[in-house]
Amino acid sequence: MSPLRILGSKTSSSEKILLFVIFPQLVILVLVIAFLWFYYSTALVVGDSMLPTLIDEDRLLVALDYNGAVRGDVIVFTQATTEGQGNLVKRVIAIPGDEVEVNAGQAVVNGIPEDTHYDIFTSPADVSTASYRVPEGYVFVLGDNRPGSADSRFFGPIPLSDVKGRAVWIIWPLDRAGFVDDVRNSD
Repeated sequence: MSPLRILGSKTSSSEKILLFVIFPQLVILVLVIAFLWFYYSTALVVGDSMLPTLIDEDRLLVALDYNGAVRGDVIVFTQATTEGQGNLVKRVIAIPGDEVEVNAGQAVVNGIPEDTHYDIFTSPADVSTASYRVPEGYVFVLGDNRPGSADSRFFGPIPLSDVKGRAVWIIWPLDRAGFVDDVRNSD
C-alpha cells in the first residue's frame, strides 16, 4: 500500500483529519507567523520613565509600519545613549509644525494644555522648556513619568526616520497583557 492516495480513493479517518483539520490549521499558523514577522516586532521596557502606563520589564508588541505621527502614540525609537545606540519608549507629545513648551512636566501644545487620556506623573520641580516649534520630519516625545524621564526636553526632537514603530500591546507579563493605553500599573 502506497503512503499517498489518489483523490477519490478510499481514505482512512486519520488521513481525513490530517487533510481537513490539521493541514489548514498549519497553513493558517504559518501565515500568521509570517504576518507578525514582517509587520511587528517586540521591545523590552527598561526603567520607569513610562510609569504608570508601562513598567520596567514589560514586553511590548510594536507595529513596524509607522508612517504618520499622532499625538499620544507610544513609540519605540533609536537614540544614542551613554552605552551606545539603544531603543527608547516614549509618548509623542507634539508633531511637525506644533509649538510645544513644558511647564513643570505638563506639556502645552499650540497654546493648549496637554489633553491626557493617559495618566502622567509630574512634579512642580520638574524640568521646564521654552516654547519650541517641532521641525518637519521630527516629533517631540516625553515619558509619562516626567520627573524620571530623559526625553525631548534633554535631547531634542526625534527624527521620524529613527522611529522603529508604535507600541500597541503589552504581551508580557500576562497579568498586564492588553493594549498599551488601556493597561495601568495596579500598584
